[in-house]
Amino acid sequence: MRWDGEGYHRVATVQERWGLQLLRQVPRAHYLRILDAGCGSGRLTAHLLRKFPEAHVIGLDVSGEMLEQARRNLRRFQRRLKLVEGDLLTAKPEPKFELVFSNAVFHWIRDHTRLFQNIHRWLAPGGRLVAQYGGAGNLRRIATLTPLLSKLSLFRRHFRDFRRPLNYAAPSATRMLLREIGFQEIQVRLHKAPTRFSTRSRFRDFVRNVILVPDLSQLPTTDLKDAYVESFLALYEKNFGCRYVLDYVRLTIHAQRHAGEPGIQNPEFRIQDGRQE
Repeated sequence: MRWDGEGYHRVATVQERWGLQLLRQVPRAHYLRILDAGCGSGRLTAHLLRKFPEAHVIGLDVSGEMLEQARRNLRRFQRRLKLVEGDLLTAKPEPKFELVFSNAVFHWIRDHTRLFQNIHRWLAPGGRLVAQYGGAGNLRRIATLTPLLSKLSLFRRHFRDFRRPLNYAAPSATRMLLREIGFQEIQVRLHKAPTRFSTRSRFRDFVRNVILVPDLSQLPTTDLKDAYVESFLALYEKNFGCRYVLDYVRLTIHAQRHAGEPGIQNPEFRIQDGRQE
């Protein structure tokens, strides 16, 4: 997916609000090493650095465009921050983190088994995972519209064999998976979070920079991207009217690695599959 880091940062107030609520749920502890898994443009990374002033934070993201934006946004924290370009399925950090924090990311990753296996390995003994992302039933309106758009003659040839990279997992399956991998103190909760937009232009800006990024990444020109967004809006209004609502459903996870497991206490951080910044 090709993200517009500046555009995402401009519209992601919804994700920031969720992230701040999630951050308030992080148990009080002395966190020295924190991984922001999928740090994006750095909105939540800044809050992590402020909340835990003694911690060293790694911001890991697969998008170089997002990291460029994060680098501009987080200059004042550079002594305690390292931004790393890497994939959560292939990155291999060698130290152990007391906290892995992630907001609005894991639903973009289809292979949750490998994802959570990696996170379990990256956590120090007793380390915590606190994450929230799209869960079962998320964005059903979008799911009804995007297949129709991909069949329109203007876009059809660009969406052959295309499958949106999404995994909206159920709480029961997630809880079972975390338990099988070896996590303890597992809490998994699903809740609805419908989000309304006051104007068509704000809705357009948001869906273009967040919701439709996988689809727009398939299209080679700006004109085609613009046409796709306008076609989406017309189809949305035809089916749902002019009340612009995204029917978000969020899955929240709290889990912990067993405190008695051996861990590597190495302050270095290296990425073998990806570029270190």
